[in-house]
Amino acid sequence: MNKKYLLLIIPLIAVLFLLAGCNKTQTQNQYQPDTINEESQQEIPHYDPDKVQEQKKVYDAPEFEVTTIEGKVITLSSHLQETNKPLVLYFWATWCPFCKQDFENLKNIYPQYKDKVDFLAVDLDTTETIDQIKNYQQKNGYTWQFAPGNLDILQSYNIKSTTSKFGITPQQKITYLKAGVINSAEWDSLFKSLIS
Repeated sequence: MNKKYLLLIIPLIAVLFLLAGCNKTQTQNQYQPDTINEESQQEIPHYDPDKVQEQKKVYDAPEFEVTTIEGKVITLSSHLQETNKPLVLYFWATWCPFCKQDFENLKNIYPQYKDKVDFLAVDLDTTETIDQIKNYQQKNGYTWQFAPGNLDILQSYNIKSTTSKFGITPQQKITYLKAGVINSAEWDSLFKSLIS
């Protein structure tokens, strides 16, 4: 095979593997979206995130409980009641380059909103340890809350990929759903919509 073509094909294959990695789990022990039960699917119907925003649909946010990397237990209803602030719930993994892009864009905007909107990043890779998550947070200088995920929250929110984000009001309603990288202006718009 011609070396010129080989040099073009190898990076293309690497990119395809990288893209596939951010939409699938990496090991057998991880959360498998195909195993979502009917009960959890009824809580948040199948949706096209862009259409949900366009149609201004609102869903009840399923209850969840996670423990942050600092050891704080967060239960959705209790947290919303105590803080009376909206919450952005974000699903990510340390190996996802698109999450890193999202977080870098968020890093520029979130300081303006941290007193008005809570942000919780939940790791969808259930094999990643607290130490891995802490190292990731510290290395990148992120100031929001991080927590390892669990099967209950991943199933309840019907998580199929990284970069899935949910805007949840203090009344426990989901008013924003989207997957994919968003820029700083879109983060700004999301936070404004939650506090307006």
